[in-house]
Amino acid sequence: MSDQVLTIHRVALAVTGLVLLGAAGVWARLTPAFVMPLDHSGGLVVRASRPLMGSDFAVSIWVPASRQAEAQDAAEAALDFVAQLETQISEWRIDSQISRLNENAGGEFIWVGKDVAELVTQMRHWAQETNGAFDPTAGRTFELWEQARKDKTVPHSSQIEAALATAGFQHLEVKGEYARLTLPGMRLGTGGIGHGWAADRVSAWLSGRGFADHLVDGSGDIAIHGKRGEFPWVLAIRHPRKKTPWVVHADSWVGGVSTSGDYERFFEIDGRRYSHIIDPRTGWPAEGIAGATVFASTAILADVLATAVCVVGTEAGLGLVESIPGVRAVIVRDNGQVVVSKGLRLINSHLEMVP
Repeated sequence: MSDQVLTIHRVALAVTGLVLLGAAGVWARLTPAFVMPLDHSGGLVVRASRPLMGSDFAVSIWVPASRQAEAQDAAEAALDFVAQLETQISEWRIDSQISRLNENAGGEFIWVGKDVAELVTQMRHWAQETNGAFDPTAGRTFELWEQARKDKTVPHSSQIEAALATAGFQHLEVKGEYARLTLPGMRLGTGGIGHGWAADRVSAWLSGRGFADHLVDGSGDIAIHGKRGEFPWVLAIRHPRKKTPWVVHADSWVGGVSTSGDYERFFEIDGRRYSHIIDPRTGWPAEGIAGATVFASTAILADVLATAVCVVGTEAGLGLVESIPGVRAVIVRDNGQVVVSKGLRLINSHLEMVP
């Protein structure tokens, strides 16, 4: 995947960054149609998962016990919907709209459909809002570093400059259900946004079908709606340098959570450690932050900002997060120091959300 997050290290964050906690403790990767036992309110959680979009996608739905079978069907149907979205945005399917857009780079507008046009519009918007710290048009640069990881050789500065010359979100244009990349050789990637976008779409799909209490986990880019019965959904956020996670109760305003950082997803060349997150402005791996978790109103926003914060660094990252109403973040620097934004309070192993 030629995206801002190198493929080999884009592992399931529900294992390495965010995990869902149930009454019995931490859930590992589970088989489809897993049902969590009845809670005190007489409800239960139905959970289904499937390999999709290059990782694991999971859907958890809380329902009264009388709706268990209905919820199981809905969870599987929701994953079918993810599979449908994947056919449109996968960079590895030559017939997807994203692949066709890349193949047509430098050409005229082509039809991409309503869904992809919406995603591409979001890409351009957030690339602009982050001043290019998130930029999905730098696909050639991300490919260059993916090859460097495999070859164990740092790219030459001339190679990076050449790759950067094919990027720039201002060269991504959308008009209705049509889009184009105006620079020849430009390559659009969905990393840092695709999973969050899909999670939001699935969340809306579930709500529209009467399943208001759910959690959609797109490889750690999480969309949350409602509660788990009488209680909020509970997440554990792993410290990138420690084994003990932080526990956080997702307040009602939280619609999305995402974690980005090195965790196990770094690589080494000649004894030097490099982050898997590439700064699309410079063409070099980001430095200074080991991990960042963002809480936002939507999963797509949390996804984009978690990546952008790792790129711009702690101070600028806090400024970016706190400039957007309702967004909160916890940042772990390379040296292990933990910094929380306004609206969060860290007490021992618990993260609390405050006004």
